[in-house]
Amino acid sequence: MEKKGKLVICGGNISVSAKKIFTRFAQYATLDRTKIVVVVSASDEPIESFDATKDKLISVGVPKEDIFMLPLFDKEVATQLGLANARHQELLDILSNATGVWFTGGSQLRTTALFLNEDFTDTIYLKSIRQVLVRGGVIGGSSAGAAIMSKVMIGNGTDEGCLAYPPITCVKEYFSDKSNEEHEKLLITKGLGFFDGGIIDQHFNTRARQRRLITTMKYTSTPYGYGISEDTGLIYNIASGAIEVLGSAYVYKIVLADNETTIERITENAKC
Repeated sequence: MEKKGKLVICGGNISVSAKKIFTRFAQYATLDRTKIVVVVSASDEPIESFDATKDKLISVGVPKEDIFMLPLFDKEVATQLGLANARHQELLDILSNATGVWFTGGSQLRTTALFLNEDFTDTIYLKSIRQVLVRGGVIGGSSAGAAIMSKVMIGNGTDEGCLAYPPITCVKEYFSDKSNEEHEKLLITKGLGFFDGGIIDQHFNTRARQRRLITTMKYTSTPYGYGISEDTGLIYNIASGAIEVLGSAYVYKIVLADNETTIERITENAKC
């Protein structure tokens, strides 16, 4: 399957740079037509998350009739808010012929639980989303919507937890472990794998996450990692592998090679 689209991967809290980031996303989503689907599965306030994303897209010129919410919610959230998941065929119809898909923030584990089968294979909904890239469209996301982008996903954890405990790779084991109450252990699991250039982490300029990203890279023998700041996007051209940074802060590119760690700080207008 040839992939030729783009990724717009943001570190969270898109504010000052919202116009330039969503303008770029909208440009990439404009093919022979525009159909943008917003995936709110990570959020505990899905309707508000959709409305906020929709407003940003409308503000950069996307017609409101070209923006759709995917009504596929975390079961617990749906129960609490009185929401109902759409029927199978309706979900597929919404995803059909999409030119752009945006994943909102929240908990990345909610998203992977809905889009990956228990054996970590793609659900039919994820297969449909992958076709967006085949068509040359764009997939984007912020915060949890960034965490799901890489093949290896950081599900949870803190730098302190990395110092105190070894990583856990089983979600059920992670949440049944009472020792997590003091320091959140590092949970390493499977993401949706749109980004093939390394491991993604987010909120990098506001939260202490360098150790957890490097620990994840070492544990999984992944040579590249990208820590994305808030209000900042990593733009990835899948066909060429080119990376561009867009926004007010920076992306840390971390490389593990020959038992050495190198860190490069990339800002807007710099490409790698």
